[in-house]
Amino acid sequence: MQLPRFILDSFPLEHVIDRHPLTVTPDMFLMDVIALMSQTISSHLDNPKTLSNFYNRGRTSCALVMDGSQLKGIFTERDTVALAASQQTLDDIRVGNVMTSQVITLPIEKFSDVHTALTLLRQHHIRHLPIVQERGQLLGLITFTTLGHAVHPSPLQRIWRVGDVMTSKVVHASPTASLLQLSQLMRQHSVSCVVITQDQEKEAANSNREKWGDETSPFCLAPIGIVTERDIVQFKALGFDFHELQAHVVMSTPLFLMKPEDTLWDAHQNMRKRQLRRLVVADRQGNLKGVITESSLLKTLNSMSLNH
Repeated sequence: MQLPRFILDSFPLEHVIDRHPLTVTPDMFLMDVIALMSQTISSHLDNPKTLSNFYNRGRTSCALVMDGSQLKGIFTERDTVALAASQQTLDDIRVGNVMTSQVITLPIEKFSDVHTALTLLRQHHIRHLPIVQERGQLLGLITFTTLGHAVHPSPLQRIWRVGDVMTSKVVHASPTASLLQLSQLMRQHSVSCVVITQDQEKEAANSNREKWGDETSPFCLAPIGIVTERDIVQFKALGFDFHELQAHVVMSTPLFLMKPEDTLWDAHQNMRKRQLRRLVVADRQGNLKGVITESSLLKTLNSMSLNH
């Protein structure tokens, strides 16, 4: 099937740049940086064109480490998860000692269209793209959240389904898993979330196991909650005991579930409306089928755009 090109190029580029990302200095204590990242600004997006609300919540996903006007490094939610999983004491660490210093950036003069940013994010497997001026001064930040505003409905409503792009190999854990175990799972599998599941009723579970031939298959599990990288950042800032606290105490629940047959446009709209960066996918019987994230959604759209 020949797909029409997605209308991304014509979107005003200034609307996808966060002009006020969170910035810190290299000598700041890491725990202070994590505390800043954990501060979620409560906002309700009544008007989809009000971009500032999205930027306020999106800024907490990373801290840009600056020396004056020059970008020196980046510290992300994923970095926090890795440190939590390693059980390392963070109290006396400076962010400059653990930041990523080799930062992929995009000069503003080379930012010709949205595809340029999406392609860089995809090629380098990153989720944050600082925009810099000619002499390297920071101009702003692009994330998958800000780029989500460049997606237009046609032809998403008619063609592509959640089941076409969702990740079916979902990292999941029981409600009794500790925060430490969840952090270690995220780090081990390089994922941004762990879905908390429980067994379906015995009869249904047995039926699914016979069908799939695997007792550990997620298809006989019911998703009941989720813990994300952002949650880990907040729990670390609050000083929670990662050894003792269990998933069922801190997981986000109830879940808003998508179905595989839902359109990608439905998924995109629900992410924006509910201010979520990922959605859990289940079938009509409540069996876990996958996860769709804003990054996988936009990467897929960009790939389809460039190829058609």
